[in-house]
Amino acid sequence: ISGNVVFRNQQAGIYDLSFSGRRNKYLSNFVSGNAGYGMYLIGSQIQVSSNTFIRNNAPMANSLGSNNSEASFNTFLFEPGGIYVGNNATIRENTFKHSAGYALFMSASFQSLTVRNIVSGGGSGFQFDVNSRQQTTLQNKLYANDMGVFFNAYAGSRNDGNVFVEDSYGYDAAGTAQPNTSGDVVGSVSSNAGNFSSTFKSARMQSGISYYVTEASNWIASYNQSSDTGTLRVW
Repeated sequence: ISGNVVFRNQQAGIYDLSFSGRRNKYLSNFVSGNAGYGMYLIGSQIQVSSNTFIRNNAPMANSLGSNNSEASFNTFLFEPGGIYVGNNATIRENTFKHSAGYALFMSASFQSLTVRNIVSGGGSGFQFDVNSRQQTTLQNKLYANDMGVFFNAYAGSRNDGNVFVEDSYGYDAAGTAQPNTSGDVVGSVSSNAGNFSSTFKSARMQSGISYYVTEASNWIASYNQSSDTGTLRVW
């Protein structure tokens, strides 16, 4: 599906609940002002590329297929949320501006790759919710949001093995400080949350990590934070 204008429908803009659907492509569409989701896609190996989503009205984020799907070079403006990420997804080089909620929402999501996205002027940039595991982010820019990264680890959940590499928090592309209001990396881990761990490598941070881990077996580590070479911070 490519090159369409999808405007002011009473439900979703692009809606595909075919669980058996594979390798569907959604390219260069303009999707705006729909009463439901901008897109809601279920399936595997879906490609969503070079689309523009503006002011669609679903209460949650657009949904990307469950396995081995990719969203790239899309623009999301004034959306209630960005993308609800499935397993083994690749999210790269998208722009999210002024999303009321999160740009990316990971819940029960496994081994996705998030690369060189720009997130500004919204709620939480990346939200890692219950059972989001072994996610990798690389060279993303998150600034002028309420929060850069938000962790929400429930009791008994697994949120382990997440790795953040060379991401920038609180600075725009020109290097100008634009703080994430409530913090670069924030959240809380339940006192009986299971298997929580995240590692930050060479992140550039303005306000740093304001996060509280109450179990000795749960931790956050940050190497070489803000060009402080040779250091390790542990929470």
